[in-house]
Amino acid sequence: MRTVDEPITDDAADAAALLDRAREALAALGQMDLDGLGDGDLTELVMGAQALRGALEAAEARVLAEWDRRRTWRASGAKTAAAWLAWRQRLPIAEARRRLRHARLTRQYPKVHEAWATGALDRTHLVTLFGCRTARTQAAFDDEHEDLLDSAKARGFVDFKRHCDTWGFFRDPDGAEDRARDDHDARELHLNQSFGGLWF
Repeated sequence: MRTVDEPITDDAADAAALLDRAREALAALGQMDLDGLGDGDLTELVMGAQALRGALEAAEARVLAEWDRRRTWRASGAKTAAAWLAWRQRLPIAEARRRLRHARLTRQYPKVHEAWATGALDRTHLVTLFGCRTARTQAAFDDEHEDLLDSAKARGFVDFKRHCDTWGFFRDPDGAEDRARDDHDARELHLNQSFGGLWF
């Protein structure tokens, strides 16, 4: 964010103009008369909006990654970038952390960023894809993530998720067992008797 005394550079003016044009285009899209569209045109618009959302989120992630890399958020006194985002954008801290993680990782894996920007991936794909990347699987993920990326672009989500789960199991069987044990231990059942003798 520009301070009052900071001069407006050409790059800053260009960025502001780009945001203004994007807002105008989105406003026009939100106000267009849908009744005049045929079924095929409406379907094309649905798919176009999906691609546009990916492009917007990927562009946001690129900006976030640079903002985070420079640690711009420190000037406000915030402890972390996620804390700043959660405060300024009124987000749950978990969502702020997720956006920053995706921003950092898509900067590191440009082909994933490209697929996201073109609408080939949704953020839900990123959650699953980057869920495969742990401290114990990072080296394998670096070498093999393009195979998982191709799976995300070509398969239905259930098949893609199964592929990621299988990949994770064979690359880190101990981790898969630990996660299964944690899921089992997290199961709970609460039984309470009501005043009338019914159980809930």
